[in-house]
Order: sequence, then structure tokens, then C-alpha cells
Amino acid sequence: MHCASDKEGCIVEIAVPWARLGVAPKSGLQLIGDAGVIFGNKGGTRNAIRHPWADKGPEVSINNDLPSESRLHPNDWGRWTLE
Repeated sequence: MHCASDKEGCIVEIAVPWARLGVAPKSGLQLIGDAGVIFGNKGGTRNAIRHPWADKGPEVSINNDLPSESRLHPNDWGRWTLE
């Protein structure tokens, strides 16, 4: 994983082997998915809020570190197209 940030935001690069995903990459392939970041509280002792790229459902920003928060909402994921 690589992360770089500036005053306008950040870029995060994560490498996952295609074989691990069970996908054969090819140009034009469309996938659905989501990615996000979890921000800590002011003291850095707890997870405070989640900010996903695609899923903007009302419960995704709630974060109390409970197992029930790991809900998946594939209908709200974004679409990625390989070039």
C-alpha cells in the first residue's frame, strides 16, 4: 500500500493479486466495488467515522467498532472499468 497526501486530498494505491480476486484482467472489464477510509477521533484512540467512495447509505458513516457494522451493500457500490 502507498499513500500520499497534500492539502487537496490523498491518493492511496493498494496492490492485490488478480488471482486472489479470482479475476482475469482485460481491457474493458467492468467490476463493482467500494473503498473507503476510517478516520479516528481527535485523540486517535477510537475509530470515529467511515468515509466510503461509493456507498453513501446513512448507516455507513456510523462507527462504533461493532461487528455488525461490517455490512456490505453491493447495490450501492461503484463501477470500475479496466483500461
